[in-house]
Amino acid sequence: MAMAAIASTIVYILGTVLYGVLTGLVVRRRGKTASEMILLFLGASAGLWYLGNALDRSAELLIGRRPAAIVRVTDVFCCLGVAVVPSLLLLMALLYFHERKRRLPGRVLGLLGGALVLPVLPFAVLLVHIIGGEARLAPVSAGPAGRAFAAWLALSLVSSAWVCFRQVRRVRDVHEERLFRMLFWGIVLVAGALMASPLLMEGQAAALRPASEGDLMVGLAALFPGVVFAYYVYRHNYLEFVLRRSIFYAFLTLLAIGIYYVLIRELSLWLGQRVEGLNTPLVEAILVIGLVYLFPRMGDGLRRLLRLVVFPRSADAAQRLSVVNQDVLADPMVEPQKALERVCRAIRDGCRVRSATILLRREDRIARYGSRTPRTFSEADFDAILAVCETSGSAWLERQEVRNAPCLTAMRKLGAYSVYPVVQAGRHCGLIAVGRSPAVLPLSEDASEQLVVMANRIADAMGRAELIQETMRLQRRLYGREKLVSLGQLAASVAHEVRNPLSSIKSLVQCLAEDLEARGIEVEESDLIVEEINRLNRTVSGLLRYARAPADGDRAADFADVLQTVLQVLHHEFERRGCRLETDLPEDLLPVAANEDELKEVLFNLLLNALEAMPEGGRLRVSAQSADGRLTASVADTGVGIPGELLERVFEPAFTTKPGGTGLGLSIVRERLRQAGGSIVCRSAPHGTVMELDLPLAGRPPA
Repeated sequence: MAMAAIASTIVYILGTVLYGVLTGLVVRRRGKTASEMILLFLGASAGLWYLGNALDRSAELLIGRRPAAIVRVTDVFCCLGVAVVPSLLLLMALLYFHERKRRLPGRVLGLLGGALVLPVLPFAVLLVHIIGGEARLAPVSAGPAGRAFAAWLALSLVSSAWVCFRQVRRVRDVHEERLFRMLFWGIVLVAGALMASPLLMEGQAAALRPASEGDLMVGLAALFPGVVFAYYVYRHNYLEFVLRRSIFYAFLTLLAIGIYYVLIRELSLWLGQRVEGLNTPLVEAILVIGLVYLFPRMGDGLRRLLRLVVFPRSADAAQRLSVVNQDVLADPMVEPQKALERVCRAIRDGCRVRSATILLRREDRIARYGSRTPRTFSEADFDAILAVCETSGSAWLERQEVRNAPCLTAMRKLGAYSVYPVVQAGRHCGLIAVGRSPAVLPLSEDASEQLVVMANRIADAMGRAELIQETMRLQRRLYGREKLVSLGQLAASVAHEVRNPLSSIKSLVQCLAEDLEARGIEVEESDLIVEEINRLNRTVSGLLRYARAPADGDRAADFADVLQTVLQVLHHEFERRGCRLETDLPEDLLPVAANEDELKEVLFNLLLNALEAMPEGGRLRVSAQSADGRLTASVADTGVGIPGELLERVFEPAFTTKPGGTGLGLSIVRERLRQAGGSIVCRSAPHGTVMELDLPLAGRPPA
């Protein structure tokens, strides 16, 4: 068999694979538009035409002839494939005119579409005769029907070329402009191949059944538009289709194998002509067996060549992400904010995308790092994406492949074209959302695999960070207990070394003042000395209260009763400062698991602090409620507030913002609540402070 016949067989096999893959892409798309339906039928018809010719050429290649049964089957495939191509191309032109120029009435559009499909009917009759063995496709293509079909096909090609030419001028995206320009020249190439084919010159429609002399030219020309479209689908996700690089590699590898086989045939023929007695079939067999050895290396070499020549940006992105995985995420994220922000910047720079966001579930909120997320993106959207990640079982999600409506909506809100879930201990707890590049280039599989590794490393780093934070928390608690023991010893020493001398000094000052008054001498400084001594006594008492162990006895206290007692003590303080009191306590408030004296001390400190924060008067509101075994209460004032940078320090011992304050009041409050199994949180605004308490109810074990 001539080299042209072998090459044409390879071309038709490649065309069958190519158009079959493109048809499968459209078949998987849900909710197809009219344009996508036309693309579907175009791909299917081209694939059938290539399949029919591939079977015909393969039969001749393998058994040296074309049996009648195979000819009938191949004629059916070619007839099915090529019959509808002109009508589909003209329908595409009509749809373009309808969408771009003017909105045709539905009835008119339907009539025109039906008229364009009418020329297919004679092929239906021909198909019946071919199946029944009453007709052959080749003789028909050589007659008047073949010439009429050639004219019909030429009209459809001209209309398609016109649409592509118009699109080149209309589209704004540079990549889409190149696509339509290449499609335009591809259609011109197909038309030129049909006209240049010797068969067409003799009056036979080459598109119906090209013979061996002209089929290579026609097959290659018809392959070009499909290759162009497949490249833009792979490289730019055109129309949001996704073509994996593995398919692209497989197609090119198949092409390389075909070229290798053609070269084997030519080499064996060349050697047979120059070496007398050479067994050329044996040479071909040896070289084919060598292909088995060369095939893996051929695939690896092809991948490396494509990465260097065709996909340098993809290789660069994968390399950058690999460096991030090794460097940034190697250490535990003790400071996750800085580390994850750096990761997002590395993704944006390495992959050259518009946005990169990391979302992680943190207790009662979603922590967001990297690119700004819109306000409309909610926790429900976050859960919708993770739910699809869990059910799909895929390592990552591509927007084009998502069929779940809530997940698709959430990804659009986030501006994400691909999502990589973060899985920790078998639970989906976050995601990496990557946007589209300015050049509309999809991420390569290598880059996506690096992002999957990155998501896993983030999960590992989070686990290590949690362990480190828990260790640090336990160390702080241990250090706090050691400080408490030291403070207790210090307090005992202070009580012995300071309090007793203070009592003696106070007694002497009072006696001295009385003696001087009896002599008629007024000493105003004596009252000041006594007041300062009292202040020192209060400081010592605070140290003792802070360091003492929790009181034994009854561990149930009525919050409302204790509050009422404290309010009675502070009644005059409220009046003196002109502060208004508001309470919101339900009647069915349950007792808390705390000592009554300790709870009284807690409320007294909180209310007194609130009053001191409102020297010009204001409103103090106390509210409480019990639910789920806990009592939550709040003490809110309308005072000066606390600066945000000081909120975390207000509970530290000896820290105070008040002149002359000891800095022990809130420390005592937090310690008493902790001993009772409760907690306290301070929140401040520009005009006021809120202290939120949480305590277990009586009968419940402390948390």
